[in-house]
Amino acid sequence: MIIPPARRHRPDPGGPSPRRLAPPTALLITAATVMALASTLGGCAGVRGTEAPAPQTNVGRQVVDLVQDATAVLSGVDNLPSARDAAPRLARIDTSLTEALQQADRLPQAAQQHLGEVIDGVLPALVDQIERVQEIAGAAGTLRPTVDAMRDKLQAARLQDDDVPGTPYTTPQ
Repeated sequence: MIIPPARRHRPDPGGPSPRRLAPPTALLITAATVMALASTLGGCAGVRGTEAPAPQTNVGRQVVDLVQDATAVLSGVDNLPSARDAAPRLARIDTSLTEALQQADRLPQAAQQHLGEVIDGVLPALVDQIERVQEIAGAAGTLRPTVDAMRDKLQAARLQDDDVPGTPYTTPQ
């Protein structure tokens, strides 16, 4: 039997069609799929069923990112106004660096030594920028307390476990 065109079922244009889910349902399914995929592929922070990377990896990566951020901020300083603009960003980086290095103090000895090696890799670029900025008239006075504190913290973390004489950035004894 053939159904005449007037009697065929046509979905209500305002309501959900049999093939399309209502927006909240689609959102829930999408979120569940993303969470399942994230946990399968190695995870993301805060998703149940995932394992967080080892703490030393997080702290090391965080320290490297902060040092690179500070280096980038300092590279944009070329006069007193840009130094004033950079000061609050560097202060926030310094605060985050302090927190990260406090976490590093709780790491095993081997992880702390590895962190020292990581710092050795990124510290020279930061020190170069600090020295460059301190030669700019007015900028040194604006940024010196913050950048000196960052440099001192990084050098202390780098030297915490072994102070090898003759290596760059060692403190005289």
